[in-house]
Amino acid sequence: MVELNSQVCAVLTGDVVNSRALEGYGECLDEVFGLFERDYREELPLKVDRYSGDRFQVLLNDSPISLRSALYLFTKLSSMEQPIQTRISIGTGEIEDVPNGRVSTGEGEAFRLSGSNLDQIKKHQRVTLETSNDVFREDENSLLRGSMDLLSALLMNLSSAQAEVVWYKLKGLTQEDIAQKTGRRQQTVSDILIAGYWRNLKNFLEVFEQEFGEKKY
Repeated sequence: MVELNSQVCAVLTGDVVNSRALEGYGECLDEVFGLFERDYREELPLKVDRYSGDRFQVLLNDSPISLRSALYLFTKLSSMEQPIQTRISIGTGEIEDVPNGRVSTGEGEAFRLSGSNLDQIKKHQRVTLETSNDVFREDENSLLRGSMDLLSALLMNLSSAQAEVVWYKLKGLTQEDIAQKTGRRQQTVSDILIAGYWRNLKNFLEVFEQEFGEKKY
């Protein structure tokens, strides 16, 4: 059994939109997953598991950061030279077992919720979330589902430049840091963040993480 910090964990199940039309996306996925594993190493009991070509699964010890983690992956992949659009389904709940140490073999409620929701995801959705009723009540889950639809609309309209600077903000960089990293003026970075609705996204994430963090499992 994999060692976990909490009984209630988060599972992210994702895939690449229209992967057959993309060349070399596998190398891009591996590159981004490597960055993710470095930045989230404290919350990852296992490596990101890529399987069936364009699908991947992530197991997180810390459920409150599940949405931030999904946005990290989405925005980084969207900002690549050949932008890669992904669909990511978040499921939270208990974990029973992870045979052979591969996330894609995992068993438990978080895996079931995450996997089944990805299979049902609609064309207008890029991120979905379903939690155990032991974490959020059904009416709270309904509100979360609606919020994810609104978030998906925002994500689908991000340009690659907007996705790039949002990704850096998710990593905690300042506008000045981002300007140095990207070779842009600080004012340009500020304008891109405004156009990419960073302040709205940041506020939503803070509320989400606060509400999740206050739940007693």
